[in-house]
Amino acid sequence: MVFDTAPEDIDAILEIADAVDAAILLDDYPAARALLYGLMSELRVRTCNLPLATYPVALTEAARLLDEKKNDEARMVLMVALSTLVAIDRVTPLPLLLAREAINEAEAQRNTEKDSARELLDTARYELDRAMALGYATQDPEYKALKDEISNLQKQLKTNEDTSSLFSRLKERLSAFLKRQSTGKQSRQVESQRQKSEREKRAA
Repeated sequence: MVFDTAPEDIDAILEIADAVDAAILLDDYPAARALLYGLMSELRVRTCNLPLATYPVALTEAARLLDEKKNDEARMVLMVALSTLVAIDRVTPLPLLLAREAINEAEAQRNTEKDSARELLDTARYELDRAMALGYATQDPEYKALKDEISNLQKQLKTNEDTSSLFSRLKERLSAFLKRQSTGKQSRQVESQRQKSEREKRAA
């Protein structure tokens, strides 16, 4: 799923961030949540897995309940175990993907359109700044390292020196950073609607 509600302009992003801070200070969490929705620019992939580690515990509990002639409760324990999934969201910031695309285009034009290549690197730097403003690992020192690499590349493009190795190093650093950023951000158990309804009926 793609969530791209954030403004392109960094100043506009910072204004929303300030409004979020103000809402939180006033304990107006609904307003803060609504504002935060406007600060998303990401690709989100959800993977659901069976929580196999919980099965032995569930089987043991079900066996105990069966010994106590509590068949319905044992069935519920097993149903919960079988109908529960662990969901892992992998979030990739879109600005980092846009930065990678700009760098790839700059590399393709480095020998024929040097001015255009430098402008594309400016775009890549801007997208890195935008990712930081949106809160995607803002404090990670890799942002500065990547921007330093971009500045070095732009200087080299003003000469006739070969920039192949510099582009390769920059792309490798960005790829590694993207991989870290795309690591599962959250995991939670998702109960099936059927099981939820049955549990609620029992509680009623």
